[in-house]
Amino acid sequence: PPLKGVTTLLCTHNALQRIDRTNVQQYLPNLQHLTLCHNQISSPQVIRDLAHALPQLETLSLQHNPIVLQQTHYRLLVIYLFDSAANETKGPSKLRVLDYQRIRPAER
Repeated sequence: PPLKGVTTLLCTHNALQRIDRTNVQQYLPNLQHLTLCHNQISSPQVIRDLAHALPQLETLSLQHNPIVLQQTHYRLLVIYLFDSAANETKGPSKLRVLDYQRIRPAER
């Protein structure tokens, strides 16, 4: 069953490489804060899937994942992917904090 009461999820040190978009949408419909630090996320596609699955997400942390070091302008890319996903659904992105730092208007 959907876990409608879950608004915060801490998934650190789990060697996660990808996130199943459908399961996240179905089982965590009200998730607002997600911490995925110290995993194995390396693909922008994973971030794109998160952005589409969790349009209500306000806080995201991906520190200490390969994508942070491998992807040029990682922070701007993540913000762009969330903003793009929000534009497709005709709403503003709710992502306000990335890696424990507030997103500035200049980064959008």
